[in-house]
Amino acid sequence: MQLSDLGYDIVYHILANFLDHSDFSSIVLLNHSFYQAVMPFLMTSVSLTSPKSLMSFKEFMSSPSSAPWIIHTRSLTVSIFYAPSREERPQLACLLLNVASLIRGATNLEELSSYCLGDLISLQPRVGEALIECRGLLNLHAGKHVCGSTVTVVSRMPCPLRRISLSASGRLPTLRALRPFQSTLQSVSLKFCDFLPPDVRESDVFPQVQHLRVVSCSSFLSIIFALFPNARTLYMNGFRVAKHSAVSKSWTPYWTSLDDVTITGTGFVDLGLSCPIRTLSVQRQESQPDMLAFLRMLSATTPLVLDFKVSLLSVDDVVNLPDFGHYISQTQFLIFTLAGVEIYDDESIAECLRAVFRSLLNASSLVYFKLVLSTSDDEPWLPQSLVTLVADLAKTLPHLRLLHLREDLDKRVWHMSRDSVGGVEAKMLPSGVVIPDCKSAPGMEELRAYMTLMSAAYC
Repeated sequence: MQLSDLGYDIVYHILANFLDHSDFSSIVLLNHSFYQAVMPFLMTSVSLTSPKSLMSFKEFMSSPSSAPWIIHTRSLTVSIFYAPSREERPQLACLLLNVASLIRGATNLEELSSYCLGDLISLQPRVGEALIECRGLLNLHAGKHVCGSTVTVVSRMPCPLRRISLSASGRLPTLRALRPFQSTLQSVSLKFCDFLPPDVRESDVFPQVQHLRVVSCSSFLSIIFALFPNARTLYMNGFRVAKHSAVSKSWTPYWTSLDDVTITGTGFVDLGLSCPIRTLSVQRQESQPDMLAFLRMLSATTPLVLDFKVSLLSVDDVVNLPDFGHYISQTQFLIFTLAGVEIYDDESIAECLRAVFRSLLNASSLVYFKLVLSTSDDEPWLPQSLVTLVADLAKTLPHLRLLHLREDLDKRVWHMSRDSVGGVEAKMLPSGVVIPDCKSAPGMEELRAYMTLMSAAYC
């Protein structure tokens, strides 16, 4: 018996469990008898990102046999990565009619992604009309060029969106697009969006949002707090804190559920965080001489995991802080990245590392220290005095169990073996050892278990 002799339900099960999705189109070309079984898989995810793919899709949609398969589409990606000329626009608008038909017919569509949703709606308004009729969409990613027409369409969609990503092309009433989904949104990603009075109402609260990402946005911190009070993960990049706040006094800063915070390209603004968090990731910018806000953030959040990146040019601002180790006395996992080390000689870098180690003197809870030396060179670099430096660090930090030193092209790991009378020996582990990533909660527990195993092995 051949595979083609089996019933479609059996073939469907085999395809679903034993073959890669990328192989399905080849299977159809090799044996057309598999067409009925393979097409539901091929139509699950549709990607149209070029004029050629739009033309091919038009031919498919023109065939009477296409109708039964549209209902299987769950994910649709439509993007045009060029600006069509005036002569090309009518033809492109005609091709986009097929996209509108697919959206209407794909009653199980759950995810829509478009790099240029605003342009698509402007070229072919029926795409927007089809979206307004879309009732099952859960995830919407609208990249660049989100404009007023996009906001209007999204605000009229009757679906229970859980995840939304918007990148605006100008100052827009973004909240107008979000308001219909106040009770369903769980993840929000916004770029080039402003949240400023009078656009913001005190009734604008998204209590279900767990994941918040804001890039190059401007707002009052108190507004962000009030809009997304229960956020668990926060990513801020290039966030601009608006001045001269006119927000109601009833909107007080609060975030008590945060678990993971990443701040880059933003500055050490005083976020007013009032709760302990598991992971704090910060990339210091050269234009931030004032470190007091950073210290306030450390004191308020007491992170278990601190991921901190700084260039060698400005590392003195960190290591010379009064009692820096005291501010991270509850931090157990430290990832410290030094960038730009290639422009310094060995002794200068070694002295910098000694200063970093001395600054950690009162980091009494530190059990794992990952030091990343980031260079732009092609050759691996490690200081000649590395063994001495590691021994000094082992003596400085009494609870340290694992030191992970990684250069862009090399990595070395030491386990700190301690005896009952306080003696310590740094033992380098074999090359190729894989260290779990402690920045995630499962990874942190996996690393704890790994260090316990190493301690037992080296007793």
